[in-house]
Amino acid sequence: AGRKAEALRLYQAAVDEDVRSEAAYLAMVRLVEAGAKVDEFQRGLADYHNGVYWLAAAAFQRVLDDPRHPQREAARLYLARSYKALGLFSTAAEAYRLAVQEAPQASWAGDAWLEWADALKQAGQPEEARRVLQDFARKSPQHPLVPQALWRRAQVLEAAKGCLAALEEYRALAASFPRSPYAVDALVQAGLCLY
Repeated sequence: AGRKAEALRLYQAAVDEDVRSEAAYLAMVRLVEAGAKVDEFQRGLADYHNGVYWLAAAAFQRVLDDPRHPQREAARLYLARSYKALGLFSTAAEAYRLAVQEAPQASWAGDAWLEWADALKQAGQPEEARRVLQDFARKSPQHPLVPQALWRRAQVLEAAKGCLAALEEYRALAASFPRSPYAVDALVQAGLCLY
């Protein structure tokens, strides 16, 4: 209808409303095709949440290349998640390491530690994965995700060396965090190991 500026405003409103939605992704495509200036972090999120991981990684890298962008820390996390979704586990692990190093107090830092360990495990580095989980538990002992981290650490050991090798780690988890749901799981797993 010749009302391009109004159309672009509506597309941007769709992105702002729910950047994770398919509608936001389609709106972002239209904005980019029209040559509109878009926020690269929003562009990356729209791509990431709609499974377009290569484009998401490229957008997040552009955020990281801009020293003034306010979302650089979160972009590092999503860059790591994009690489992981692409199956580039070693590359993802390095990106998670940088994310945790650059923003250790971020609200998402605990999740990043766990995802970093998972990327290492999937990259065929179980001992490195266990070390990362132990470092997280040591550096943030009060974090609510620590029981889950210790559970995963024991699970990695069990997968690599058998149930009895992980027995003491299951017992230690149950003793250290008796109110955690993972304590019950750890006790059951320890009992199964002994059985």
